[in-house]
Amino acid sequence: MNSKLCTTAPRSEWLPEDEMKLLAQHRGYRIKTFKADGNNCYEIYGFNQLNQIVEAYFDPVTSKLLHQNIAK
Repeated sequence: MNSKLCTTAPRSEWLPEDEMKLLAQHRGYRIKTFKADGNNCYEIYGFNQLNQIVEAYFDPVTSKLLHQNIAK
C-alpha cells in the first residue's frame, strides 16, 4: 500500500482486533493473517467473498475497507 495513514486516531479509539476480525468475517473475508501495520491500518491477508487471494486494509476506527490488492 502507499504511505498514507489509515487513521490518525489514538489506539484507544481503535476497534478491538477481535471485533474487527468478526466484522471482516461477516463481510465474507476468510482471514489467514491479521495485523495492525505501520500505517495505522488493520491489515488482512486471506480470501475475499469471491475466494480471491486478497490483501485488505481497513480503517481501525470505522472498520471501513480502504484498499485491497487482489492476487492475479
